[in-house]
Amino acid sequence: MKGLFVKDLIIVKNQSKSLLAFLALGFFMSMSMKDNAGIVYMAMIISMFSLSTIGYDEFDNGFRFLFTLPASKKAYVREKYLFFILCLVIGIVAGCLIGFPAELLKDTGSVQNYLDTLGESIIGSVCVGAIYAGLLIPIRVKYDAEKAKLVNFAVLGGIAAVCYFLFKMKDKLPEGFAAKVIEFLEGLSDVQIASILIAGSIVILLVSEVIAERIIAKKEYS
Repeated sequence: MKGLFVKDLIIVKNQSKSLLAFLALGFFMSMSMKDNAGIVYMAMIISMFSLSTIGYDEFDNGFRFLFTLPASKKAYVREKYLFFILCLVIGIVAGCLIGFPAELLKDTGSVQNYLDTLGESIIGSVCVGAIYAGLLIPIRVKYDAEKAKLVNFAVLGGIAAVCYFLFKMKDKLPEGFAAKVIEFLEGLSDVQIASILIAGSIVILLVSEVIAERIIAKKEYS
């Protein structure tokens, strides 16, 4: 697995110019937007770079070569999730590092708001990243780049349809149900909410990993 990590690090390193451009863009986003948007932005962008390594692996029958090396299909999938987590953490740290000086250039109240909402932004980045990777990695393992794009649109469309359906169904819920849910959530402490969200993100990634392992185990590369 160490060799797979080194390979992916080299791939990302070769895209360093693009990373610098996205860092600059993230700084300007932090300057112009509120609620630590730069942190979520950098977390997602660098995470996307980590997942783009799958495209490099499949280029010119790359999978066929990889699996002739001492690297099993299961190890390959696990490395992708671990590498994604590493890139997600780096993205969050990068977002924090560029966000704070950006806030210093604004008014004092902006810095205080930045610090007050920092934890929420980090947890939000983890949750969004987990959902993103949880959906995309199995899709990229199963389909090539072109088919994966179509499947991604279909999945996003399905999620949007479900959200729209739930929004429309809210008026048909039992009377007082929404109020009870809100009351329950308000009764939870920040630590409890953060723990639930992080636990949910871990579960999403674990389930996604199992699915991706089963998909790649059935594939033949020639």
